[in-house]
Amino acid sequence: MVRVADDILIDEIRDGSERHFKLLFDYYWSRLYTIANRTLDRSEDAEDVVQEIFIDIWKRRESLKVDNVGGYLYTCVRFGIAKKLKKNISRKTEEIFENIRDHSDMAHSLELQDLVQFVEGKIDQFPSRCKEIFKLSRFEQLSNKEIAKKLNITTSTVENQINKALKLLKADDQLSNEITFLVILLILSIG
Repeated sequence: MVRVADDILIDEIRDGSERHFKLLFDYYWSRLYTIANRTLDRSEDAEDVVQEIFIDIWKRRESLKVDNVGGYLYTCVRFGIAKKLKKNISRKTEEIFENIRDHSDMAHSLELQDLVQFVEGKIDQFPSRCKEIFKLSRFEQLSNKEIAKKLNITTSTVENQINKALKLLKADDQLSNEITFLVILLILSIG
């Protein structure tokens, strides 16, 4: 199969060519999926990230202005991964705190509170700026834009610090063991 130049693909996609969109999709999908899948825990999340990129391109095709298609798509996948990680961590954090509030068994509740204190202790070990931004994002539920405005920094600095915090948490084996303990505890308390 002959490869069509990226600039021609973009011009044709801008004009609504589904055939050229499919060529772009077929050429880049597996590359983007591989990148997303290396970082995310679930292949379904990686598929979602890549799928959302191509859906967005098709929706915005008429106003699409891209000079370097590969660079653009790789940047999109990086941002998609960060967004998915933030959403997953946020959801897990909310579930933990919700279970603590709703848990009626005092012994289990105390164990859960100990775990939350353990996690908060890990967060307190982050570099000060990283810790401040992460807490604003996760505990005060501020958007990246709101944090940037509040701290008078760029949104990319906010994103970088949140990604740094998530990597620190993900790399902590002791934290991973504690979360596994939490999941087992929650399963036992539900049953």
